[in-house]
Amino acid sequence: MKKTFFSFLFIFFLINLVVLFSGKTWLYHGVAITYLKGYTSSYIHDFMYFPSNKINAGKHQEWLVSKNYNNVQAPNFLGDLNTALESTAFIIIQNDSIKYEKYWHGYSADSMSNSFSITKSWVSALVGVAIKEKKIMGVNQTVCDFLPEFCFDERSKITVKHLLNMSAGLDWSENYYNPLGKAAHAYYGNDLKNCGHRTYFFYKCLFTKKRIQNMYTFSFVRNPYSRLFSAYNFLKKGGENLHDLNAKRDYIDCFKDFNEFINFGLESAVKNNVIHFVPQYNFIADKGDILIDYVGKFETLERDLKVISSKVDFESSFKLNKSKKNTYNFTQKNCDIIESVYLRDFLIFNYERKNA
Repeated sequence: MKKTFFSFLFIFFLINLVVLFSGKTWLYHGVAITYLKGYTSSYIHDFMYFPSNKINAGKHQEWLVSKNYNNVQAPNFLGDLNTALESTAFIIIQNDSIKYEKYWHGYSADSMSNSFSITKSWVSALVGVAIKEKKIMGVNQTVCDFLPEFCFDERSKITVKHLLNMSAGLDWSENYYNPLGKAAHAYYGNDLKNCGHRTYFFYKCLFTKKRIQNMYTFSFVRNPYSRLFSAYNFLKKGGENLHDLNAKRDYIDCFKDFNEFINFGLESAVKNNVIHFVPQYNFIADKGDILIDYVGKFETLERDLKVISSKVDFESSFKLNKSKKNTYNFTQKNCDIIESVYLRDFLIFNYERKNA
C-alpha cells in the first residue's frame, strides 16, 4: 500500500513537472472545470469559472411577441433532435417577433449561458460600428495593422474580411476534446495574446488621422548586435510569459549557445516572427521612410529623453538597468548573418556595421 502511494506521488509530481516545463499550464484550469466536473469538453454554463465584466444595458428594444406565440405545435422531429442534442432552449423568430420558444433542464428566457459561436455575429456588427467610427478603415484592411506579428510572413495578406468570413487559411486544429490542442489553449489559457510591441500602423488605426497629426510620436531603437544578444539572453532565462517560453523552447533551447543560434536559428526565428528578433525597421518605418517624429537610441538614452521631454510634458529621470553580461565577441560569420538579417536597421537608423 505504501509503495503504491509513493508510486502515485512520483507520477503526480512527474506530470506536474512536465506541465510546468512545457508551458501548458492552462491544463490545470481545464482539468479543474471539465474532467473534475464530469465533462470532457467545454459546456454552456462553465462561464461561471471564468473572469467576466458586466456591461450595463443601454437603450434597447424588447423582442416583439407574435399574436400566435406558442400556439403552433413544433414538429416531432424537432423534439427528438433537441432531446438527442441535450438542448436547453429552442426559439423560432419570424420577421421581427418571437413565435415559439421552449426550454429544458431548468433553463428559461432569463438564464445565462456561454455564447460560443453566436459572438461571430456580434463581432461582425461591432466591426461595422468600428468602420463607421473610423477605428477600422474597412473590411479590406490588413489584419497586420492590428497584429504586428502578422506583418512579416504570408499572414500579412489576411484582411478583416477574411477573418469575418472565416477564410484566413490559418492552420488551426478545431478539436475540442484534445486537452493539449490549440483550442484548449485558447479556451482555458489566459495569455493567448501578449505582445508588448506595436507597430506605428497599429496606433494609426487606433486613433483618428487628426489626432495622430496632433501627437508627438517617438520610439527607441538599439544597436542590432547588442539588441540581438540581449534578446537571446532574455529568452534563455525564460522571458516573462508563455509566448516567451514557447520561443525559448522552439528557437533557443535547441542550440547549444548564442553562436550556434546565430548561425542556424536566427533567420528562422525572424521568418517565423518571434517578436524579440523582428527587425526594428518594421515597427516604425515603411519603404525606407521613418513614420514618427523622433527616433531615440538606447545607446544615447539620457540625451534623447531630454529631447523628448522638451517636446512633451514629462520628466526624463530614468534609471537604466545595466546587464553584467552585455558584450559578445562576434565572429565574422556572425556579423555577416546579422547584417544580412538586419540590413535596413543598420542603414535607416545609422548603425555602424562591424568586421570581426
